Amino acid sequence: MVDAGYVHEVEIRVVPTAFEADWFANIREPKKRVKKLDALYDQMAQDSDRNALAIECVRQSVQDEGEQAIILSLRREHCHVLDSIATRSGLRSGLFIGGDDYREQFEQTLRGMNARETEVAVGTYQAIGVGFDAPRVARGVCSMPVANNSKGEFQFRQYRGRFARVCEGKRDAILYYLLDVNVFGLTPLRNLCKWNARVSVWDASNEAWINARSFLDGKKKKRRESNTHDPKQAKPGRRKRSQVKRAEQQELFGSYDPFNGGNG
Repeated sequence: MVDAGYVHEVEIRVVPTAFEADWFANIREPKKRVKKLDALYDQMAQDSDRNALAIECVRQSVQDEGEQAIILSLRREHCHVLDSIATRSGLRSGLFIGGDDYREQFEQTLRGMNARETEVAVGTYQAIGVGFDAPRVARGVCSMPVANNSKGEFQFRQYRGRFARVCEGKRDAILYYLLDVNVFGLTPLRNLCKWNARVSVWDASNEAWINARSFLDGKKKKRRESNTHDPKQAKPGRRKRSQVKRAEQQELFGSYDPFNGGNG
């Protein structure tokens, strides 16, 4: 399909955040983690730095390059928060939320996108999953986690497909993914590499996008080298491992804001 020119190959750009939720990250039993997901998503939706980052991912493309973007969330309330931030940032924004109570607003935003009057739309994953038609949109943001589970490939492909449509004047397609490394580690990044042909991750030290597969290979090599230094050394406890892991993540990714010079 891509080679024939029917769709764009959507590039996935993974943007690490500085979001922390130790109370969730330290839960080891999968069933307990599932029960706490709603509380985690509530905390994410209220995190001002994380919300600002979601907008910043597409602001430059919209304002400087004339692209249109859709920012995706799991919660209606979160969509309203992001919509307000986008508007305060000077972006012409609208809402893509499903349900009869939002039908008129959804259709109004869709007309605005197709007429290029609306620059950014904020909506739920569910609302754009099926039967959604806005082929000009070339930028997107996954502002809530949807790649933590290895079984989520089919759903992710649906979301990605919304940006893959070919349209006159549309040069490429990019979907940003906020990676909460302090909560989920690198599992979402590994899944994204399995599900997508083109995946990049932000390298804060060099202020550049790098190939995600090369990044993961380098991290795996570093771990092997570390394990061979002193094989008789006792394994650190859980708390120590958590501290080491966080230090490694800070070294690898730097600050949460990849668009303003890393740790500056």
